[in-house]
Amino acid sequence: MDTAGTRCYGYGQTCPEESMAIRKRLKGLARRLLGKDQGTPAPAANPAPRSTPAPARPAPVSTLNLETDDDDDESINVEVDSALVADWIEEGKPVLFVDIREVHEMETGHIEHAWLMPMGEVPERKDELPRDRDLVLYCAAGARSYGVAHHLREQGLTAWSMVGGIGSWLAQGGDQLVPPKSGPFRPMDSVRLTPAAGERLSLARDPTTIQEIRLDADAPVYTVGIDGQRVGELSADDLEPA
Repeated sequence: MDTAGTRCYGYGQTCPEESMAIRKRLKGLARRLLGKDQGTPAPAANPAPRSTPAPARPAPVSTLNLETDDDDDESINVEVDSALVADWIEEGKPVLFVDIREVHEMETGHIEHAWLMPMGEVPERKDELPRDRDLVLYCAAGARSYGVAHHLREQGLTAWSMVGGIGSWLAQGGDQLVPPKSGPFRPMDSVRLTPAAGERLSLARDPTTIQEIRLDADAPVYTVGIDGQRVGELSADDLEPA
């Protein structure tokens, strides 16, 4: 039906004007989550209790520029659904998942091989992200990743926001990795290679973060990020708190 120049669509479809309004609301929500709206700081999340104290990490810097609402920015549709992402992977398209949730959310499970980067740390860590592949950002439902995807595109990266977040990925049959509870380190803990591991791998011993933990013969095996690359198959003896 077309009334007064506004075209309406059938059940399950959205008018263009309504779609634009939804996108603007999503970006506004991302701004509020970052504490950018009216100068009000975002509330701190309550992390899940840890069995061992986590090594201290620098406080995240929330300085994303999500304020723009100009037509050029809004005209970029950064949203992709999980089924399309699965097709990309099956076709061999270079894709990297980026989990921008809070650490306590990641500890409940994350997409395997995803790059872990909480939203508040994106400004200071965005140079870790590769520019030679598509970045598929996800959060719990898609609101946070929508705003951050726009920000990363402004920095020259090819970033997408997965509609429905990790829940949509799991609903369409995607897998996730649940970090084991045992072991001295947790996801996103700050660590560095021990002198012996650094020499064996010929890698710098700069501070880095735990990106993935899985069990191998009941022992935790760690993956860290070094110079934007994933370095895996590390034991607890290869790492020390940074």
